[in-house]
Amino acid sequence: MAKKTNEILITNDNYKQKLLELEELRERKIAFKNSKVANNADSVARLMDMLDERSNMSDRYDGRQTEINKVSKQIELYRTAFDKYIKTIEQNISREEKEKANIQKSIDEEIASIERSRKRIRDYREDIKTIDAEVRKNKSLEKEIQKGLTQQHISNKSNYLIMDDVKVGDTIKLGSYPQDKTGSKKSPIEWIVLDVQEGKALLISKYALVCRPYNFIKVRTRWADSSLREWLNEIFINDAFNKKEQKLIQQTFVAADDNPRYDTSPGPNTTDRVFLLSINDVNKYFLSREARQCKPTDYAVVHGAYMDGSGNCWWWLRSPGSKSKRAAYVYDDINNSGDSVNSSLNAVRPALWVNLEF
Repeated sequence: MAKKTNEILITNDNYKQKLLELEELRERKIAFKNSKVANNADSVARLMDMLDERSNMSDRYDGRQTEINKVSKQIELYRTAFDKYIKTIEQNISREEKEKANIQKSIDEEIASIERSRKRIRDYREDIKTIDAEVRKNKSLEKEIQKGLTQQHISNKSNYLIMDDVKVGDTIKLGSYPQDKTGSKKSPIEWIVLDVQEGKALLISKYALVCRPYNFIKVRTRWADSSLREWLNEIFINDAFNKKEQKLIQQTFVAADDNPRYDTSPGPNTTDRVFLLSINDVNKYFLSREARQCKPTDYAVVHGAYMDGSGNCWWWLRSPGSKSKRAAYVYDDINNSGDSVNSSLNAVRPALWVNLEF
């Protein structure tokens, strides 16, 4: 019995020992578990912090990307505007180059025209020299020529205005100029008497004699600066009149009349022998639409003068138009706005004062 009791006590001690070991193991397990949970919590916290940081970085990245997109759009707009600006500059350069070429062409044509006129003058002078030499060689021929000139002067006496009964509205002849299509033959120029004062008469050609621009280059132009004024007083006067006839033509004060409708500068007054009428002159001397109508010669038409179905043309005035690059003209009425100074459609009616007491 005692032996059995001892065995039971030993067994109980073992059981208690086992229980203690088991409890220790359980506590260790709980501690390990708690430690692992704590470690996992720290890891989760660090992971959350990392996720928050990444989220913040993502937000900052999105913000930076939005700013970059805005800047890119602005750069694209600037690039488009710059390309458009460059294209405009290139177009302006191209247009200016074309205008420059046209101006150079006009200048070349004018120079060529002047050279042709100079050549004709040189030819005339050579012809005169030849005739003079022949006259000196043969006195009898000189007498015949003198006789012929005297008869010609008598037959054309009416052309030289040596008459006392010239009155406004008369048509007289003075000088000669090409009027047919070929321009190879000169014909007497017919003039309408517009005014008579103190032994002088104001004349304007009955027909438009030629077609020329007011100025060859489209720039700010006044009558004083125009190429047409220069042509009338240097080329036309020598082509259309001989020396005796030129003596009849007076140096005349030509007023720089304003355009009554537009505030465009007419430039300074001039002194000319041949000139164009002004708007004021037309209003003074041409009192009806019919009186203002004018027909061009065939020579003027061949050189570009506009002509309507009735055979009437446009003719230049010296007055400025609505802008400094325009000049007034007449059809059956006055066009105050005018046409571009380099227009090649308007014809020319020269005007001049002549001495009636020659």
